[in-house]
Amino acid sequence: MRFHPLISIFLGAVAIIVLFLILVGIQGVPNFNNKVIVAIFFITAMLILLVGGFIATYFAMNIKIRYGIYLGLILASMETIGNNNLVRYNGIGIAIFVIIIFSLVSGIGGFIAKMTEKNNRQLFKSKHMTNGFSPIIAVAVGFIVATVCVDLLELILGINHSSTTYGVINFIVESISLLIGGFVTLFLVKEKKIQYGIYVAIIVIIIIIILKSYVDIVQSIVIHESYVVFLGSFVGYLLFAGLGGYLGIIVAKHFNKKNLN
Repeated sequence: MRFHPLISIFLGAVAIIVLFLILVGIQGVPNFNNKVIVAIFFITAMLILLVGGFIATYFAMNIKIRYGIYLGLILASMETIGNNNLVRYNGIGIAIFVIIIFSLVSGIGGFIAKMTEKNNRQLFKSKHMTNGFSPIIAVAVGFIVATVCVDLLELILGINHSSTTYGVINFIVESISLLIGGFVTLFLVKEKKIQYGIYVAIIVIIIIIILKSYVDIVQSIVIHESYVVFLGSFVGYLLFAGLGGYLGIIVAKHFNKKNLN
């Protein structure tokens, strides 16, 4: 049974709300001091969001991934607008993370729904799995993966977003995340050019500069690190993203060679 996209998106939203209420009823509101419970709650919530994206796409008249993404964006907008705590520098980071993770996970649910049809699976395999994705898509996916990795690692390590000190742990977390983002970008992209992985780092650096300017000028919060430290960190980000891209090229070549054999 297929419905108008608005109805299918509504059904996906209802499914998410009902399943989330069941999750809270079973597990309760997670204690943020217990990282294991928080991780379980987060993973379960993401699975619920994935199911909602699947429903929003699968039950639409035209099975399109964008319907799952629309659902994620709508829910993310409701969450960020309705949350009065998302203010100042800390709140901006959380809001960006919410928008990215909601649209990404619900979009994956939409993608799974689209792949339930055989002709869509064959088209995707012949168009992308063999030839790879366009640079824009690959870089975008690499950036999203890097962003999600940063937030997850900070959650696991208990890094305080509101801290005004930039430390070694921050650099390690962000460098590892960019290495993973560069790897994903070069593994997915059509043309295996290492600069595409570096583009992911450049986007992250630009966002960091914009956020730092916002904090310094608008919020009047001083981050207690010199520009030399940030410039050194930026160089490290470029190197790690490039290294990740190089590893992505090696793995992609091995993967393609294996498929040909």
